Amino acid sequence: MVLWCYGIMVLWQKIFLEEMVLLIYSENTRRSPQSKHHKTRIPKHQRHILTMKRILFLLFLTVPILLIGQRIDGTWEGTITLERPGPKKEYKFELVLKRQGKEVIGTSYIYYEEEEPVAMNLAGWFYYDRSMWLLNKEVLYPDSDPKKDRHIRKYQLMYRRSAFSRDVIEGHWQEKNDPIFSAYRKGKVHLMRKKDEKSKA
Repeated sequence: MVLWCYGIMVLWQKIFLEEMVLLIYSENTRRSPQSKHHKTRIPKHQRHILTMKRILFLLFLTVPILLIGQRIDGTWEGTITLERPGPKKEYKFELVLKRQGKEVIGTSYIYYEEEEPVAMNLAGWFYYDRSMWLLNKEVLYPDSDPKKDRHIRKYQLMYRRSAFSRDVIEGHWQEKNDPIFSAYRKGKVHLMRKKDEKSKA
């Protein structure tokens, strides 16, 4: 990050100094006797070079921000709600995520009334609009529960960055598979980056 900021400063200084030199050259040429009969302008090839450097500067400034701005690695904490069937219920929820290109892997923790959470691994995809599709693969704990598959679910989430508060992940979940639509369980997810973790941006 320090090297990136230093590179931006150097590039901007170089562009600024070259523009000042060309403006001084243009002004001196305009005042010369030879310029009375024709319009003086910065040479065309110099204008093209300056334009390309401005474009390069904007790319150099923007691309790292876009890439860094999509770092979801870390621990996220918040709530998961059961919206249907009622009554509405809310539980503590955590996600530990790691992104590898478009692929996302991690672990989810749902804290029901019991002290120990239901832990499940998950995997899915991260898209360039910052949306995610995730699916629990298996229940890691409690592994002795004969009905443990009822906890497995799929998620459609959106990652939102903020310059003034903690980053947010929010969206919806549905249970993996239930042939009875009226009993189909679904709800919402709202998470924030864990306080004691620094954002990677």
